[in-house]
Amino acid sequence: MLDDHLNALRMVLLMEAGLPMSQFCEEMFKDVYSGETMRSMTSFLRECMSKYTPFSKNLRMQIIRLQNTNKKEGEQLDVFQSVKIDYIPPFPIDIVLDEDLLQIYQRVFTLLLQLKYTAWCVLPLATQSNQKFPLSNEVYVFQHELINFIKVIQAYTMQRVLHCTGTDMRQELDLALELDQYVEIHKKYCHIMEEYCLLTPEFSFCLGAIRHVLNKGIRFKRSLDAESVDEEKLKVIMKDVRKCIE
Repeated sequence: MLDDHLNALRMVLLMEAGLPMSQFCEEMFKDVYSGETMRSMTSFLRECMSKYTPFSKNLRMQIIRLQNTNKKEGEQLDVFQSVKIDYIPPFPIDIVLDEDLLQIYQRVFTLLLQLKYTAWCVLPLATQSNQKFPLSNEVYVFQHELINFIKVIQAYTMQRVLHCTGTDMRQELDLALELDQYVEIHKKYCHIMEEYCLLTPEFSFCLGAIRHVLNKGIRFKRSLDAESVDEEKLKVIMKDVRKCIE
């Protein structure tokens, strides 16, 4: 029973359920990119996950109002801070999945959403040709660099998260003989996962730089989608990004 709840949590908040979570994210990303008000998609999330876990009814999506949200053009990653997926474990499962640890899962989920949204925006550029607005070779080279950066960051994060919770933690949990051992092992690996995802205070500068690049990547994509492309504006974005990644 406890393993089933952990698996349900990982499938959703750590996005281990690839296809259903991709469907869920696709609908959310369309709202965000179009500028529409984001919907609470609890029913859709439960429907997507119903075939994968008997505990889909324990899931609830909230859109919470944030104060002092950055309103700058192109800084769309901030909107995902308002997306909260609640997992409501029954007693005594909530002894293992307490509120503090669920908050770590939520913060990892927010980061994964931000990475996936940026990839959703930018990676299609690799297969699209901008014939309407021919661009300079410098812009095409930057586009290639940006795509590679996003792919590397996304792959690193997913591999570290999945390896930490899907392999290392699983091996230790299988050896646990008592509930206290189970609780401590799960807590240990939640904090390791938090560190791997650069979500601890000592890595805040590094994570801030990554999010800055991701936001600029989204702004780069929006600039290419505009009615007319301003290459000078693109060059400002390119210069800013290269300061962070070189």
